[in-house]
Amino acid sequence: MTTWNEKFNYFDDEELAADWFNELCERLNWKFFENQEDMLYMAGELGPGSLPKFKEGAIEKMQATIVRELGWMIGCITTGFIESFRIDSNIDLSEEMEDWLIDEMGMDAYGEWEIEARNKIVEEYSKHLGREKALELAKEWWGENNGVR
Repeated sequence: MTTWNEKFNYFDDEELAADWFNELCERLNWKFFENQEDMLYMAGELGPGSLPKFKEGAIEKMQATIVRELGWMIGCITTGFIESFRIDSNIDLSEEMEDWLIDEMGMDAYGEWEIEARNKIVEEYSKHLGREKALELAKEWWGENNGVR
């Protein structure tokens, strides 16, 4: 089985899932408190002596808050899979994915990463087709000055 955490570099090796989950829920609990007016009728708001009550749509608001809190993780996983598919499966990136990686890495780091990806792809093809054929394909795929060594 692939060690995705190691590959995507998300958690420290010592971090326990239960600890992370508890920290996430603490942040969410605070966010729900900060935005309770969006999700709750306050005590007495629906009439004298009425209890606080969830509003219709509170579930969607809670889930949107959860998704925002998980946004960094979602981005990390998305980036990790894009990189993995590019390098490990030799799948060309769409312009949208290139822009995504440039936003995540920065232009210079992306350029260096892409050159390394191309070299790894050529190495893999060389094992099966020979170096000369792999270099010919590299020129076909990425042009004459493609950074492949």
